Order: sequence, then structure tokens, then C-alpha cells
Amino acid sequence: MIEQVIYLVRHGQTYWNKKDPKIHQTHSDGFSNQLTKDGQVAVEALRKYFEARIDMVFTSPLRRTRETCSLLVPDTTRIETDNRLTELSLSFLDGMSPEDWMKKYPETKEIYEERDEDKFYYRIEHPTRYSRCVVKHHEIARENGMLYEEIPQFESYEDAMIRVSQFLKTLKQYFDANILIVGHQGINRLILGYYLLGTKHLLNIKDVCSIKIPQDGLYKIEVRSDGNTVYHSSPKGSKEGLFTLSS
Repeated sequence: MIEQVIYLVRHGQTYWNKKDPKIHQTHSDGFSNQLTKDGQVAVEALRKYFEARIDMVFTSPLRRTRETCSLLVPDTTRIETDNRLTELSLSFLDGMSPEDWMKKYPETKEIYEERDEDKFYYRIEHPTRYSRCVVKHHEIARENGMLYEEIPQFESYEDAMIRVSQFLKTLKQYFDANILIVGHQGINRLILGYYLLGTKHLLNIKDVCSIKIPQDGLYKIEVRSDGNTVYHSSPKGSKEGLFTLSS
């Protein structure tokens, strides 16, 4: 029996995404974090995958997700923002790609090497060692129109999973509802992890860190009493399973 249907969408392409898809974009919310025209068009194309009327929408408070929502659902649809859906923070690393950080600030090389070993649990130790990087981040933020930005703490996937799980538990009250969640790459991975861990789609929680979350596709999760199922959008309609590198 299907208890809920959840449509999961990542925000559309932003100017940072267009410049370099590897640029870290987590808490930043300035000029360059708005959707491009191509991003808007790709988001609008996703509406054809909604198989029923959307009853409610939940989104991150960041501009790029709110803008995505406005392109997906009518103005009359109930939309709620929730801070727990904000992208997991990479703190001062926001605004440049790993390659640029390591080239210009060699002290960050150890961050990426250690995080690659265990991305789900990794946290930055001794953040005061990266004071030069913090100065650079403030410079990037000012150029992005964020004059009074406060840099959040670095989060591991494990850290963010706590708030994501708290949010998802609140959705249980909406029985037999079609729910749209508009989030971010990291957050959407964790949402999939919450619903799919222990199914054939996801056997190890650490594997959420590599789930493909495209900006021109969506996931549909059927929440069932006998086990959840996930589908992803494709040119021929919905297909069961997660996106693969070739899809």
C-alpha cells in the first residue's frame, strides 16, 4: 500500500554551476546563485513527470530552491520553507572548486584527501588553521553580493542527516499525499538515504555520498508499508531505481 508519494528535485542550474560544476555551492545565496535561463528551462520541463496534483511543497530557504519551486508549481500551491533542507555546509570552501582551492591554498589539500577517504563522516579538524581561506571566502562572498555573510560551520553528511531525518519524520502526518521537496545535491542524497537504506537500492549509508542528483531530472519515492521504492525520470517516463552515470 502506498502511503505517500514524494517527488524529489534539485534546484536548477545556477551561474556558479554554469561557470564550473565543481564549484562548492552550499550556504551561499548571492547573485551568482540564481538560476540561469538554461536552468529555468530545464526545471520547467520536469513538470511533465508529476503524475498527480502536488498537495504541498517543502523547500530550502535559499534563493535557488525557491526560484525552482516557482517554476514547478502554480502560485496557489502550499509552499513551506524549512531551514533543515538547507544544503550541508562546506563552510569557507564555498565559492571555489577543489582544484582551485588546492592550487591557490595548498593547506586545503589535506581536507580533500581526508574527506575522500570517508566523506560521510568527515569533519574539518582545527579550522583555525585555515584563516587565509576564510579571508578568501569573505572576498568571494562580497563579490557575490553577500556583504554581511556569517560563515556556518562545516558539516559532515552525518551531521546533516540528523536535521534531515528530523524534518522527514514530520511528513508522516501527511497520509496519502503527493509531496514535492526541492533541495540540493547533498540534502537530496540524504533524503534518498533515509527512505532507501536497507532496500535493494541502498545497502550502506556511506553510499549516499555518490548518488547522482542531476539538475534536469527528478526522483519519485513511493513510501510503502511493505518497503519503499524509488523511480527516476527518463526520456521514456519513470524508471525504477537510481540514476546511473549513463542515465
